[in-house]
Amino acid sequence: MEIPQRASYYNEALSRKDPWPPIEVCLEMQEEQKDLVYSVWLESVADFDVPGLTLRGVIPSGASLKGSWTKGPGENPGKTEEGEVSWYQIFVPARKRMGPFVYRLGHSGDRNVGSRAYLERGGPTLAFSREVVWHPRVRMYSGHDHLMHRVPAYIALQKGWFLEAGIKELEIGYTGDDDHTVQAMRDGKVDIGLDIKPDKVFGAVAQGVPIVMIAGWRAMDPYIFFGAKGLKSVKDVKKMQMREKDGVDVVHKEKILAAHGVDLYKDIEWVESGPSLASIRKPFLDQGKVDAVSVRFGDTDAQRLFEEGYPILADLAGFYPDGYQSRVLTATRKMVEGYPRTVKGVLKGIIRAYRFLAQAENHDEIHRLLKDAGAEWVEHDAYTYPNKGDFAIFVRTTNPMDGSLTRRGLKLALEDTIRRGRAPKDFPLDSAVCVELIEQAARELGLR
Repeated sequence: MEIPQRASYYNEALSRKDPWPPIEVCLEMQEEQKDLVYSVWLESVADFDVPGLTLRGVIPSGASLKGSWTKGPGENPGKTEEGEVSWYQIFVPARKRMGPFVYRLGHSGDRNVGSRAYLERGGPTLAFSREVVWHPRVRMYSGHDHLMHRVPAYIALQKGWFLEAGIKELEIGYTGDDDHTVQAMRDGKVDIGLDIKPDKVFGAVAQGVPIVMIAGWRAMDPYIFFGAKGLKSVKDVKKMQMREKDGVDVVHKEKILAAHGVDLYKDIEWVESGPSLASIRKPFLDQGKVDAVSVRFGDTDAQRLFEEGYPILADLAGFYPDGYQSRVLTATRKMVEGYPRTVKGVLKGIIRAYRFLAQAENHDEIHRLLKDAGAEWVEHDAYTYPNKGDFAIFVRTTNPMDGSLTRRGLKLALEDTIRRGRAPKDFPLDSAVCVELIEQAARELGLR
């Protein structure tokens, strides 16, 4: 059934002095004991009474009408005909709100459920069509506990960008690591993983876990590798710093070392360290604990390392000229297939957050918003409080401003996953990727 769309009717009516005034249809929706209750009302913008209108509510697919009724003087009860519920002979007093009219829908609970309402009198439609969509509670979790991995989600939440998409109920938290996130998604406890490494997704999909990559988180790890003073080459490295044993930085370091003929198993001792800030990793060099460390590009302290004579051994930007997809946003297939509009709403909020975070002038507001979100410990998180301006540089050099996934970067990640024995040699990349929703989100935001 085609629903009349006359969003420009008001201006058209004014231009031709149409005697039928426009009336706006407003909808609200709430969930009540697994039924959806729609409240519909009319807002008159006319200077005179409007008799004889028909208000129609469209019953969405996947829903069943539990019962309908009207509130207000003089209306007849609604009736159901081929997916519509209608009220007849509505009289709208000038400059007054009319309603609400209420009907209740049952729904299966496994998909977005939407409803439309519009007015008509004879042939022409007199009101703007309105649609509301029911969204489930969205549980978004990062693997890592440090706040950096959840900052875009918190920013989108505090700026109201999720709410603009109609998403009212969200959980934002962390599981502890990627393996816990994948398991939680397998168990139906997490809907969207905020920062999963692609190799974890490839490996999980290969084992039949119903998850899929939906957007890019980091299209490049912006790391520079510094050596201890006096070190001449990567070939001279004996002790290498790492953040965590299965971290993506280890993958990069293994490839760089191998490219210089270093035997990873005979020649290298790995030493765990903290976050990738120069101020945290420099002492490891000074104290002789390691021969080389990786430091984030754009970190003000990284420039000081260079000026103080610490040699640059490698730069990932040069090693991966086409980028490397090191982290992704991931969703369960249930979310992608059952609630595509919810996922797209989340992605639009995330894209807007990426772009907001990439502006240095937003630095102070970012921290205020994070505190307002309840992250009282944000001051203690080195990832979120670098030197002013560093954070924006970091985001611009890592996160795609349209949220896209780089296919070349994903292929590199898949090659590394296969090389490390975490996916079969014939694993099809497309079986773990869904780009339709992020492309739609970017297009609707005017970025494509």
